[in-house]
Amino acid sequence: MAQYIILKGIAGLGNRLSALSAAIKYAQTTNRKLIVEWNDHWYSSHSSKNVFFEFFQLINIDSSLQHTYDIPNYIQKTVAPAMWFNHLTDPSDQVMQFPLVWKLNDQYLGQKCVVELDRSYTEDIVIFTSYGGLDTKILRHHLKLKPAVQKIVCEFAEKYFSETVIGVHVRFTDKQPKQPLKTVFQKIDDLLSVEPTAKIFLATDNPDIIIEFKLRYVNHMLVRNKWFPSDHTPIHRYQSGRIPEEILLDAVVEMFLLSHCKYLIAQGNSSFSRISTCYFKSDSNNIMLW
Repeated sequence: MAQYIILKGIAGLGNRLSALSAAIKYAQTTNRKLIVEWNDHWYSSHSSKNVFFEFFQLINIDSSLQHTYDIPNYIQKTVAPAMWFNHLTDPSDQVMQFPLVWKLNDQYLGQKCVVELDRSYTEDIVIFTSYGGLDTKILRHHLKLKPAVQKIVCEFAEKYFSETVIGVHVRFTDKQPKQPLKTVFQKIDDLLSVEPTAKIFLATDNPDIIIEFKLRYVNHMLVRNKWFPSDHTPIHRYQSGRIPEEILLDAVVEMFLLSHCKYLIAQGNSSFSRISTCYFKSDSNNIMLW
């Protein structure tokens, strides 16, 4: 009888894709069918809408099931952890915000919120979500952009990346880099001394960072026009006045644009940066962490 692992969406894009690589590995190891379900309010405008397959496609793995309700007789299946029973189709942000279970290490009726991937389970369905676990080889082998999204990335790159481009990622809202900004500036300056006509493509969650970069590198900057919250809330956590799918599109496009640059200065403590390095198309020696 078939068994399943359902990967629920939680946190930002980098964490979700890292968790996906771990879920794929577990599905292969335990011979479970994988369902990726991103229907939480951070990226989906309605809990009935799984946005994952609007942006990504799974390859070299069975992806015929795209929703929990695609599982035959899913209501009658056994589930681990038990707290998800009767909530299988619900978004993670609804289920995991029950009292006492907001954090992954909290307990609910003596059980963790999600399964542990170093254990085997006899239940028909297991629920997983995580903030990490990136396996770059698995992700590259099993995940790529949908053609429509890939087209957006390629069209921007073809239009603006005709010269040498230095990609830079700076996350500067809820999560701060471990190194001061002068560290990334020094790396850029070193590259510009060798590539004086290079452009700088900046991906950031903080509009103040864009201003600072433009003042310093006025003739080099490339930045996509995108929306920012007025109060410097992390973009993916903003819950008012913005369509979640548009926020996700901006994140996906910038993540993969970074991978198209000749050089990539990636933020070492950011999962977003790590995914960009995973798909980096130039020489891996051109990746620099800060």
